[in-house]
Amino acid sequence: MVNFDYVVMTTASATDLQDYSSRDLADYVDATLDAVRRRGDDALIGRTPGRPARTLLLDRDQIERCIDWVPPATLSDLKLVQERARRFAAAQRAALADFETDGLPGTRAGVKHIAIGSVGICLPGAWPGGLVLSCAQAGVIAAVSAGVRRVAVCLGEPDSDAATLLVAAVALAGATEIYRVGGVRGFAALQFGTESIQRAERVFGVGDAELEEGQRRVLAADAGSIGRGIVIIADDHADPELIAADLIAACESGPRTRAVLIATSPAVAARAASEITRQLKSLSESDRAQAAWRRRGVIHVVDDRKAACALADHYAPQRVEVMTLEPRWFLERLHRCGELFLGPGAGIALSEDMLARPRAVSRVGELEPLWVGSFLHTVTYRETEACEPSASAALARHHRAAGLEAHARACELRAARD
Repeated sequence: MVNFDYVVMTTASATDLQDYSSRDLADYVDATLDAVRRRGDDALIGRTPGRPARTLLLDRDQIERCIDWVPPATLSDLKLVQERARRFAAAQRAALADFETDGLPGTRAGVKHIAIGSVGICLPGAWPGGLVLSCAQAGVIAAVSAGVRRVAVCLGEPDSDAATLLVAAVALAGATEIYRVGGVRGFAALQFGTESIQRAERVFGVGDAELEEGQRRVLAADAGSIGRGIVIIADDHADPELIAADLIAACESGPRTRAVLIATSPAVAARAASEITRQLKSLSESDRAQAAWRRRGVIHVVDDRKAACALADHYAPQRVEVMTLEPRWFLERLHRCGELFLGPGAGIALSEDMLARPRAVSRVGELEPLWVGSFLHTVTYRETEACEPSASAALARHHRAAGLEAHARACELRAARD
């Protein structure tokens, strides 16, 4: 006979309870993200008929009142702590040095660290205590030290002493915008954008399990697109035949690959489209590049090179090729690519070291502490006007042996012109 007074919950039962709890959290986060994405401000603000909507953005007077409220001794301590954090963040940034080398004849290659254009840091909707104050101001200081121009912070209502101190802390740390909507709703607002809150390029949740779950959801969605695609930026000086060859070569990665041409010249765009049609006809109907281009290929014509940069950053591809009169101009202005190829001699088919490099995706379940590197894009680039014919021919043979016919043809095309 079992004595039920001494029944102990097994590890399996405990795991089941944890799974149910995790599922409930995930369901709540998913529903909140979806509501803000679809309804915008209506999902953030409780609207009352006949009354004006509550303003989410704290203005300068409201922020100054929060700072003035902080006792002088506490304010002095806060500034001392932040100054120490700034010195450490500055040392971190200095350690992440850019470099460039002339490794091959006629080729310059390097690594550049570029600050993210805008970031959002979201804190819990209710004051949770603990390390949130330290984490919030440290995150803002790291972002500012990295060179981020817009640092938006979402937090709960400053209706308590602790929340008022938090507003003062992030303002003194350098936040450019502070919104009184925290938790997953604030995270979603920064991630997707609403009528009142402009979306940020990258959003970080700090302080509780709900925000961490929201960040995992976003990271999981982003991880699925890493490395799938190329964007080529071209102007009047670009060769449409080379553009077509490189777009088709990129499509050999598989049917889900996105191949994009962004041209500032309608004539070059039209000639590239004709070249793509012609070159695809010479490939086998079963070739993977055929299906990829038909499904995911696209050509855009934009007004100028600034518009080209904005559109390329919107696609956020792993690779960008630049075929323009001044390709190096784009090095400082493309913020969301991993590899950058500058000049007609630096196509992906001719960059054997970059092409073959494996790409690691961090495990989504592990969220790292914020530091200066969290707010930087690291871009590897190569600038080449023309590739040596012998190297182009060798790479063509190498690609053909690997079954990459379109890559081989792109190399042979350049070898014939160099």
